[in-house]
Amino acid sequence: MEKEVKHWDPCREGTDKSRRVPDVVCTHPHSGKQYVVDARIFWNSLSSSSAGYVAYANTGWGAESGERQKEASWAKAIRRKRDASASDVEFVPFSLEAGGVWGPAARKFFRTCTAVAGGDRDIDLYHWSTPRFSSVWQDTLSVLVARGRARVSVSASAADWPKRIRDMQYVDHDDFAAAH
Repeated sequence: MEKEVKHWDPCREGTDKSRRVPDVVCTHPHSGKQYVVDARIFWNSLSSSSAGYVAYANTGWGAESGERQKEASWAKAIRRKRDASASDVEFVPFSLEAGGVWGPAARKFFRTCTAVAGGDRDIDLYHWSTPRFSSVWQDTLSVLVARGRARVSVSASAADWPKRIRDMQYVDHDDFAAAH
């Protein structure tokens, strides 16, 4: 398994002329198939429509939309890799919603990983609270998504503090306290 393979794709493409850099490249231990995994978290909780912003009609819409976007942006690079590779290459757009819903490709890839691990139970390798391969990775990904949500919240609130402090300098605290 390799992470963040910088020169995986030698070509520059797209409007930003960037290279495709997968988050993880791994090989199936039995079939030799190479999996190229690029992850993303879909943050939007509302979609735009003619009526303004509305809630999504179905759970998982964001993860599915994220997968389609990844598929489109990676299509040429994956085609080049398949043409140059002796083994089968499969792209996995590992898309999650900020609320925790997994996209279809992410669920399929995870099922493949758990099938390879089988009934793997190892308290020393994983952890006493989640001794199974599947449980430890589900917990790990859930924690990573939660950390990302926390970072976004902290960043937003930190950016808001200077404005709040500036606004508070004009508040008459005696009048404010009497009003409440």
